[in-house]
Amino acid sequence: MAESVWPNVARSAAFFSFDLDGESWLLWGDERNAERPVTISQAQYGPRVGVFEILRLLRRYEVPATFFIPSWIAEHYPRALEAVLDGGHEVALHGHLHEHAETMKTEEEEEVLAKSIEILTRLTGKKPIGHRPPGGEASPITIALLGRYGIRYSSGYMDDVFPYFHEDTDVLELPFQWVCDDWWYSMVAPYALPTPDVHEMVPNADIVSLWTSMLDGVSGMGGLFVLVCHPQVTGRPHRLATLEAILQAARNAGDIWIAKGEQI
Repeated sequence: MAESVWPNVARSAAFFSFDLDGESWLLWGDERNAERPVTISQAQYGPRVGVFEILRLLRRYEVPATFFIPSWIAEHYPRALEAVLDGGHEVALHGHLHEHAETMKTEEEEEVLAKSIEILTRLTGKKPIGHRPPGGEASPITIALLGRYGIRYSSGYMDDVFPYFHEDTDVLELPFQWVCDDWWYSMVAPYALPTPDVHEMVPNADIVSLWTSMLDGVSGMGGLFVLVCHPQVTGRPHRLATLEAILQAARNAGDIWIAKGEQI
């Protein structure tokens, strides 16, 4: 095994992250969704209930985490934001209303970034230094914008298992992979506009197998394991067990450094 690059000579590292989207992705995707109260309610479960269940698990296993929160959600769900901060977790950027960068003009993307930084700084008392692109896609100028605004890291690319600096910037990338994103195994929004968002319901055992296999594989390479969960998905009673299983696996390994994005 190569010499460890992680603190305390850990074999590898793990980054547990949560995208607290709430209904922002539905409202940005199509304003007509505001007239679909049942569809909206499914997403509202995240900041109303799911995030608190996830925070209880993180507290039980003494795991620090990062919550990527659209600034609109931070404004509209102060109790959820306060609970995240009270748990000692990091709050990072995820757009204002979950806007997809690749669909915006340069000036629009910069306006959203500046606005979300201002709101999160005001509400948390601390400037956020991390960013995850909403919808899983950046624009060609996203990284340069982050660097210009003093954002220290991004977590959205998928081209490595080790953190790396984007070329000609001081922006560190914490790469992930879709297999460790809960959305694809559990999300069903059949009436969401402009198009339905429906994925196959995968059994818990299959999800745990995929996640622990990735954890084992990345750890064997000495890299960074990144988990992406959404409180409106994994915060549901039947899915909390998947998160608990991977938290247990990471804690029981004994040689995995578990850290927030800002620590990495």
